[in-house]
Amino acid sequence: MASENAISAVSRTLVWLLVQSGPGPEYGLSEADFVLVQADDLLRRRPQRGISVLLHRVSLNVVQRDQAPRRRGLENVPRSLPLELHYLIIPWAASAELQHGLLGWTLRFFERCASLGEDLLNQCSPGSFGPEESVPLLADPPEPALEAFVRAGLVLPPSAGLVARVLMS
Repeated sequence: MASENAISAVSRTLVWLLVQSGPGPEYGLSEADFVLVQADDLLRRRPQRGISVLLHRVSLNVVQRDQAPRRRGLENVPRSLPLELHYLIIPWAASAELQHGLLGWTLRFFERCASLGEDLLNQCSPGSFGPEESVPLLADPPEPALEAFVRAGLVLPPSAGLVARVLMS
């Protein structure tokens, strides 16, 4: 099962995959235009172009969490921690047309990349995931996160939501 570094490993892998697979030259993006951000980063300075990946919420998957404690012989073993990592994928561009194109490219990219395998995850954060582990990626409605930013006085461009399901030991 994934280590305590799992959250960081998934975040770094998402950005790394975007950098490696970047959209075509019509968007004029460089490696530096794909960034992992915190909410404060967006409040301080809005990027001019690129794709920001924001982890805005972490929740327990209560369906998977409702399991009996595990035992190894006579010893109790802590239950695994099934997490849902909720990301906001935010495209930035000089024009609405480019911004929408970036959003479409990103949505299609993550649709094709429906799961992150341990080989990819450990490439960005060695030893974070065990053999044959994977992290499924699913679409997630972005509205709750976008509404929170509006309440804080920041209107973001059309964005996509993504949830990654991690089983942490």
